[in-house]
Amino acid sequence: MFLSATAAFGAPSLTQTAVFVSGKDGYHTFRIPAIEAAPDGSLIVFAEARKYTAEDPGFGRQDIDLVCKRSTDNGVTWSPMAILEDPGEEWSAANPATIVDRTDGKLWVFYIRGRPKRSSETSRPGTVHPRESGVDRSRTLGQVTREDIERQTATEDQQS
Repeated sequence: MFLSATAAFGAPSLTQTAVFVSGKDGYHTFRIPAIEAAPDGSLIVFAEARKYTAEDPGFGRQDIDLVCKRSTDNGVTWSPMAILEDPGEEWSAANPATIVDRTDGKLWVFYIRGRPKRSSETSRPGTVHPRESGVDRSRTLGQVTREDIERQTATEDQQS
């Protein structure tokens, strides 16, 4: 749910917009949203898209993709959903968090990528090469598409 403020008769009011709706777009549940205001004024919202159940990674049959939508009218309307990361059957792309680098306009998306049957409690720490920094980065903020995301990984699980 996203709330946007609009002015009506001089007084601000709030309207609600359902950005991600569970049971739609081929996913059982959407969870863990992260929203960012881009330097161009658009809003970009990311979320976990859970295919089979609402359960967390590592519990039951779970397959979690990372998805996003974009709004250019302060959250009144949203673009169609884009899948930024589909790590594979029963893998997880989870817990998105964002940062905008105001010096170069790049939007950074940090998230966890996990193997099947691995949760935060059962995952292993890994060592990574500096180039495998654990972030996805869009090249521009004009349009966020799958092609605009450079994948870099950060866990030992992905290397095996």
